[in-house]
Amino acid sequence: MPDRPGDAPAPSKGLTAQPGLPGSPWAGGLHCAPGDGNNRCAMSESEARPAGLGRRLAALLYDGLLLMAVLFLGTLVLLPFTGGEAITPQDSGPWEVAYRVWLALLAFGFFCSSWIRRGQTLGMMSWKIRLQRDDGRPLRWLDAVLRFSLGGALAVAALSGLWVLRGATTLSSAALGIALLLPAVGSYLFMYADPGARTLLDRWTRCRVMRLR
Repeated sequence: MPDRPGDAPAPSKGLTAQPGLPGSPWAGGLHCAPGDGNNRCAMSESEARPAGLGRRLAALLYDGLLLMAVLFLGTLVLLPFTGGEAITPQDSGPWEVAYRVWLALLAFGFFCSSWIRRGQTLGMMSWKIRLQRDDGRPLRWLDAVLRFSLGGALAVAALSGLWVLRGATTLSSAALGIALLLPAVGSYLFMYADPGARTLLDRWTRCRVMRLR
């Protein structure tokens, strides 16, 4: 189909992705420039659209399962150093702190390296969505650290809330569980009030999640 007047030329095969520039036809994602044949080229702003809640939650669930597998393997690596014994606060002392830091680093690498390299975790790739900055450029390390820190805090609070609700026997414990869940739930519900379908986390970190097709 011929291009309409004013349309940006379609990227040709054999071009590599480069950061999009604000105000350009590729500001909604990554534009293509001559390179080494990498075909990771984004859509034009007119073709891109925000990812919906269903896709985002499905990708998050998929990534959560993958992360559990990564943390499990990370734990197996440490077992030879503990004689095959579980690492617990009562028995391990300082090793328990080191173990938690190790798991946090694995989670950090799992998410942040994917966000920076291609804007997609494996779960996001499966559901055809991509994370990028508001200006269309890929995330930098500082962006990834900020998003991981805030997103991790929301996730820990939500999981803690579910744990509290699971064993709640009093009104006060149920109220505590709900209070812990509210920040994460409110962040996603904000999508329906934001013109760009961004969550509160997206706004705080100046990012957006786009649907690729």
